[in-house]
Amino acid sequence: MLRYWLKQPQAKAFREMLPVMGVDGSLADNCKDCPAKGKVFAKVGTTSLPDYVNVRLVDNESLGGYMEVKPGRFHVFYLMVNGASAKNVDDVLKIYNDVNDISAILQEDASNQGGASQGDQ
Repeated sequence: MLRYWLKQPQAKAFREMLPVMGVDGSLADNCKDCPAKGKVFAKVGTTSLPDYVNVRLVDNESLGGYMEVKPGRFHVFYLMVNGASAKNVDDVLKIYNDVNDISAILQEDASNQGGASQGDQ
């Protein structure tokens, strides 16, 4: 789906509706001072379910969208963590922040490598 939208005339509008790393939405508090700020456009997904037997939360986090690797050139990405163990909501937020940090690292790495990839816009 993300790759489909990248090729559509409305790609820019679709991308701009997503939260932006370090700028707005659910990604506003992450990467405020890193090189990826304003260059990751993505939707977060979180599911945390209680595990009553082991007295913990089972957390699933995902983040998918676009990263700008050079002006006007975007890569599609999707990150997922399944079945992570969390003692409480604070641990769930740490996992959430880790996924966001990984996306920032991926964006920076892709930008430093020239940003060439199949499916760019």
